[in-house]
Amino acid sequence: MSKVKISLHNVCKAFGPKVVLDDCNLDIYEGESLVILGASGSGKSVMLKCILGLITPEQGSILVDGLESVHANGSTRVQIIRKIGMLFQGAALFDSMNVADNIVFGLKRDKTTLMQLVYDKLAQVGLTKDVANLFPSDLSGGMQKRVGLARAIASRPEILFFDEPTTGLDPIMSDVINKLIVSCVKNIGATALTITHDIASARKIADRIAMLYQGKIIWIGTVKELDKTDNPYVRQFIQGSSEGPIKLPTIEES
Repeated sequence: MSKVKISLHNVCKAFGPKVVLDDCNLDIYEGESLVILGASGSGKSVMLKCILGLITPEQGSILVDGLESVHANGSTRVQIIRKIGMLFQGAALFDSMNVADNIVFGLKRDKTTLMQLVYDKLAQVGLTKDVANLFPSDLSGGMQKRVGLARAIASRPEILFFDEPTTGLDPIMSDVINKLIVSCVKNIGATALTITHDIASARKIADRIAMLYQGKIIWIGTVKELDKTDNPYVRQFIQGSSEGPIKLPTIEES
C-alpha cells in the first residue's frame, strides 16, 4: 500500500447552524486519483477549501505529507501550497493576461525557459503554440479549461485538485478534458483529488471513488465496486433517481 498523501481526521465545519462537514474522515494515497462524488451543496468544495487552508474547520486534523494544514501559517503553509496545482471550476484565468502569462503565473525563471515551458504545457493539453498570445476572452470554454489544466501542471506539483472539471462542457469536450486529466496526472506522477457530481467523469478518471453525504464519507471503493455496491445512497445517486434515502434540499436549505 502506498503512503497516505492527504489525511482528513474528524474534520468538522459549519456555517452557522448548517453543518457541512461532520466528523469527516478520508485518506488519499500517494499516486492515486480519487474522486469525491456528491450532490450540489454536499460539502465537496468546502472539503477542498479546508485542505487548501482557505477555510478553517472548527475541529479535526488535515495532514498533507504529514504537515498539519489546519491553522498552518508561515513556512508550513507555503510548503503545503507549493505541493498543489489546481484546475478551478471556471478555469479562473486572469482576463488581463494572455495565455502564456496565465500558465507561468507565479513561476520564476528566465523568459526563454518560461516560454519553452508554456509551449510544452500547451502541447500536453492539445493546444498549439499560437494559443500562447491569445487572451481568455478569445478562447472557448473547452480551451479555457485546457489552459487552466496547463497552468495547474506547469510547476509539476505533487498534488492536483480538480474542481468540477467538466462543468459547462458538452459531452465530447468533457471526454477530452477527462482524458487529458488522466494523461497529465500519469505524466507527472501526481496524487489527484477531483470533486464532481458527473458520474461519467468519475468513471473515466478515478482509481477510487468516495461519496460525501451529510458531511461524511459514506462509501468508498473502486469503479468496479461502484457498479456492484448495494449502498442505497450510492445507488440512488449514480442512477439519478429522485426516489431513495437521499434527502432533497428544501427551499430554505438550498
